[in-house]
Amino acid sequence: MAIYKTGSYTFDINPITEGNYNSAFIFSTQDINTAKLIFYLRKDGIPLPLSAVTGKVILVPPSGKQRIRDVTIVDPLNGVAEYVLDEDEIKMYGKFDCQLILKYTNGQSLSAHKFGFEVSQSLADQNIAPLAEYYVDDFESLKALIIALYDEETVMLDELKAKFSDLDRIETKEGAQEKADAAEANANAYTDAHAAKTNNPHKVTKAQVGLSNVDNVKQASKTEFDSHVNDTSNPHDVTKAQIGLSNVDDVQQASKIEFDAHDDDTTRHITADERIVWNAKETTNGAQEKADKALADAKTYVSNFSWVVATMQNGWAHYNGGEDVVFGIDATKTVYVRGAAKGGVTGTTVFTLPENMRPIRDMGCIQIASGTAQVARLLFRATGEVVVENVSSNTNYIRFDFSFKAL
Repeated sequence: MAIYKTGSYTFDINPITEGNYNSAFIFSTQDINTAKLIFYLRKDGIPLPLSAVTGKVILVPPSGKQRIRDVTIVDPLNGVAEYVLDEDEIKMYGKFDCQLILKYTNGQSLSAHKFGFEVSQSLADQNIAPLAEYYVDDFESLKALIIALYDEETVMLDELKAKFSDLDRIETKEGAQEKADAAEANANAYTDAHAAKTNNPHKVTKAQVGLSNVDNVKQASKTEFDSHVNDTSNPHDVTKAQIGLSNVDDVQQASKIEFDAHDDDTTRHITADERIVWNAKETTNGAQEKADKALADAKTYVSNFSWVVATMQNGWAHYNGGEDVVFGIDATKTVYVRGAAKGGVTGTTVFTLPENMRPIRDMGCIQIASGTAQVARLLFRATGEVVVENVSSNTNYIRFDFSFKAL
């Protein structure tokens, strides 16, 4: 189980208490990996949620060398975070100035608070030689540090040499002005000489100036151009096809008076009513075609008759010794029922007719039953049920041979 020496901070995040919070917490240089800072964050009187946020703690030790470290979010719902000083930081004895910053994933950043604490030098560390903000507790570490500092100084020296080399090449103000004046004079002279040239020194083409389709030929004068415009003798030999009149004959057209006289001629022209009468007349061929079509449609309508096998109900079945019970309807809406049934109970429905084959009202009929002079009374209901109401005696089958007009 890890043991820590903790310093707890409760920060209410607002612009009023943003100032420094100087605590009385004092750690020791021997608190290695045990000096823990705990932050309890609140806003508007309630815990500040720490979801989608990264906490950063800025540590500035007495040496002034700033360190930025990530804090650990231990309870995001209740706004609790913590940070444990590492081995280097705990060796930097003296007063630390610190600040806690919250960075959100949506790009927002929030300063939680500034605070401070102190690290005291332990007696065990009195013999460790300090070098700037570094602690050296053995010869090899001192050697490595000296080599690192030497390398840094060497780099710095090279940078200074480069800067002094640049200084040697810096132009004086007067010298630079003289060179600028000379360059301007030379440029003006060259520009004036170049502008005075008329021999197309840049070899500009007519395509480059937007005249690629213009030929280098003499143009017509104003007088010649006006003469051409006023020429009505068709000097270009334009044809009627070229102007969209290829179907127009070169003949004299009727005058307005002649056109009106022709338009008002009721002998040559028929009226709208006359046109309706003429269009309504039937030709011999047209009448015969209509008659033939009507006959063909009637034959198709009448001959398009088919039998439907009844679906038996309530224990009734088709009689095997005869034909199945079937029904159908013709073009005149006459329904035919034929066949034989057996095995059912008197007073129950034998089968049901579809909606288009039902009588307009309940109908009864007498049909033949098997046996000597046996009959059965049938009921055809308007709802489609066909019922055997009664038979004169027990029989083997009941015959159906009946027709009626449907709805």
